[in-house]
Amino acid sequence: MARRSSQSKHPSTRHTVLVGDVKTMWEKMYWDIDIFLEIQRSYPTEDQPLVYAALNACVSAWSLEQWAEQAWKREYRSNRKSVPCEFRELVSQKIPAQDLCCDIANTAKHAAHREERWPNGELTLKWNDGDEASPPGLMLLRSEGNNPTLLHSDFFDLPRDWWNFLREQKLVSGDQPTPKWWQKKISRIFGEVSKTLTPPSK
Repeated sequence: MARRSSQSKHPSTRHTVLVGDVKTMWEKMYWDIDIFLEIQRSYPTEDQPLVYAALNACVSAWSLEQWAEQAWKREYRSNRKSVPCEFRELVSQKIPAQDLCCDIANTAKHAAHREERWPNGELTLKWNDGDEASPPGLMLLRSEGNNPTLLHSDFFDLPRDWWNFLREQKLVSGDQPTPKWWQKKISRIFGEVSKTLTPPSK
């Protein structure tokens, strides 16, 4: 049976409830990354939650690229301009972790290894004995046939890198916002905080 594809006249929120534009999909990606980082900190011996959260974050980053590309194309077409280049190339240049996110997401989606944007890429789960700065626990590492790097570091930078890129493309405006869910999370921990609170740096 042929797969049907159609552009509905209904808003996307009919299916997504709260995610209706590039900014709200960015917030959703940020949420999934925060869940991954929290599991890394709070449940360092749990392999399945850590890996599942990493996959979810990659799927959200891939989804954000789809939302951003559609908005980018609409922006050009509304100004009667032709699209100047491949959106994917722009993203890959500006957001270092995006290619690995897309191949991981596509592998999870299609039940088969994908290697279109992250050549020789591999994720591994390793035990880290810890030191004075960090407790022992499982860590996800990514490599491209060379020295492995903590996936934690890639994910930490992803919301900022994506926001800066979206702002460059005029798909969002202003400084990187603090999502409402993050403000509420911090309020539950520390009590009422300023609306201008920003996430901690590394």
